[in-house]
Amino acid sequence: MTRDDELKLKIYAFLKDGDANQEQTNYSGAIKSYKKALKLAKKSKDPDLVATCMRHIATSYYDQGIYLLNTNDEKNAKNQLENALKHQKESFSVVMRLCDPKREAAYFFNMGKILYNLGNYSDAYDHFHTAYHYFSILYSSIYASTQLVEQYLDYIREKIPHQKPRLLRQYKEY
Repeated sequence: MTRDDELKLKIYAFLKDGDANQEQTNYSGAIKSYKKALKLAKKSKDPDLVATCMRHIATSYYDQGIYLLNTNDEKNAKNQLENALKHQKESFSVVMRLCDPKREAAYFFNMGKILYNLGNYSDAYDHFHTAYHYFSILYSSIYASTQLVEQYLDYIREKIPHQKPRLLRQYKEY
């Protein structure tokens, strides 16, 4: 087994541990494991693994923020959602370097969810609109993906009815 293989096994072990913590709503434990995985992924210089780790970290912060919102702890919820936003933004350049439209679509959708829950409806709308653009091209046969994005867009239209959609990135074949 090569050193690279050993490193990847360690990364996957930390990701698996993070997933187990995430399932049990132990978000701080999940984030800790995901950050260890990210540190190793950066050493491996595998952009796919780096992007995966970054997404897991942002998702844990997001899920913790939603959990706290549901328990009416708005101050701490906002902090966790801002952490999710920070980590999601950090992943942008890595995701774009992968030239993977599915990851790009997921990025815009996840950013939209974070921004929506932070009350930044205008930016959320643009991110959802961009995700919709991607999903409608990538998954034209899968109605559920576009339907979910349309649902978020409808929620935002109710809050800011005169919002004009702005496409943040055009879908392109790689």
